[in-house]
Amino acid sequence: MSESATLHATPCAVCGQPATGEHTYHEWNICADCAARSAAYERRREDRVERLEARAERTRQDANATAQRATQMASRIPLGQPMMPDHHSYGRDRRYRERIDRLYGKAHRTWQDADRRQRRAEAAAENTAVSSDDPLAVLKLEEQLAAAERSQARMKGANAIIRKWLATAPDTCRAELAALGLSETAVEAILHPRFESKPGFPSYALRNNNATIRRLKERIAGLRARREQAAAADGENAAEVVRPGLTVVRNVAANRLQLIFDEKPAESVRAILKAHGWRWARSQAAWQRHLNAGSEYALERTLQALEDA
Repeated sequence: MSESATLHATPCAVCGQPATGEHTYHEWNICADCAARSAAYERRREDRVERLEARAERTRQDANATAQRATQMASRIPLGQPMMPDHHSYGRDRRYRERIDRLYGKAHRTWQDADRRQRRAEAAAENTAVSSDDPLAVLKLEEQLAAAERSQARMKGANAIIRKWLATAPDTCRAELAALGLSETAVEAILHPRFESKPGFPSYALRNNNATIRRLKERIAGLRARREQAAAADGENAAEVVRPGLTVVRNVAANRLQLIFDEKPAESVRAILKAHGWRWARSQAAWQRHLNAGSEYALERTLQALEDA
C-alpha cells in the first residue's frame, strides 16, 4: 500500500490498522490481515463440520457392515430350525446363535452412535453463536447489541403508546404501533395477548432483553480488553513453570490457556486433565482450554488435583 493510500485509508474495525475498503464486514471496513484471519476461521468451522459428518458416515458404515455380517451368519441356520439340547452340536449351536445376537446388539449400538454423531454435525453446521475465537467476534456482537437495543426501545415505545392511546383512541394506537415498525400481526398480538392480563409487552420480556444487553456489553468489553492485551504482548505469551515438568502458557493470540508437559503425562494425570475440561491439541503440543475466568478456575482445581494425586 502506498503512503498516500495509507493516509486516506479508514481504520480497520477490528485491529485499527489502515483498511483500504477492499474488505468489509457488513458496513465495517476491515484490513486484509483481519479478512484473511476471518476466512481462515470460517474454513476451520467448515472443516470441523465436514470431519463430524465423515465420522458419522464411517460409523454408520461400520454399523451396516456389522448387521450384514450378523444377517449372513443367521442365514446359515435353516428357517425355523429349533435348538436340540440332546444333540452333540447343541453347545456349538448355542454359542453360534449368541454370536449372532451380540453382533446385532453391536450394530444397534453403533447405529445409535452414528445418529449421535450426525446430530452433533448438524448442530455444528447450524450453530450461529459467536465464538471468542472468531476474529470478527466484536463486530458480530456489536450487531447483536444494536439489535437488542432497538428491540428494547421498540418494546418501551409500544408500551408507552398503549398506555397513552389504547383506552381513548384505539385507531391512533394501532397507527402509532405500526409506525414503530410492528407488523399487523405483531400489533394484534400485543394488543390482545393470549397469556397476559393486560396489553403490551410483558415486563419479563423487557427484563430478559435488558439482561441480554448487559451480557453483550460485558462480553464486548472483555474481548476488546483481550485484544488490547494481545497487541501489548506483541506475539509473546506469558509462560509460568508451576511445577517440575509443567508449564502454564497464557496464549492470548490463540485465546487459549495451555498446559505444556516436558514428557507425556501418565494415564492418571491425563484422566485428571480430561475431568477438568482440558483437551489435547496436537497442533499446539499442549493441553488447553479457552482463555477465560472459567479456565483460570479450572487451572487452580487441576493443580490441586495433581498435588493430591
